[in-house]
Amino acid sequence: GAALALSAQSASATEAQTFYEPAHDGYRIDACLNWGADCYQPAADAFCRSKGFTQAIRFRIAKDIGATHPTMVMGEGKLCDMPHCDGFEFIKCE
Repeated sequence: GAALALSAQSASATEAQTFYEPAHDGYRIDACLNWGADCYQPAADAFCRSKGFTQAIRFRIAKDIGATHPTMVMGEGKLCDMPHCDGFEFIKCE
């Protein structure tokens, strides 16, 4: 109860922050939270939660970056290093 209220309060007091070329464990974040599923908003939201924010309010997809910048599928911890893998150009969290 109290811990939840405190974390919600501190998160709402925090200003929005934009992360450019967002990464996890040194790899760009994949556009999908799970392999080929839960793409875009769910993946962006999970990234924001991992940084202590509530949700993603804006993002832009970086298309076909996997061959040059392997992406991390956060939900499964897998790398996508194929040309068709998409990541994020930026994610804005609040």
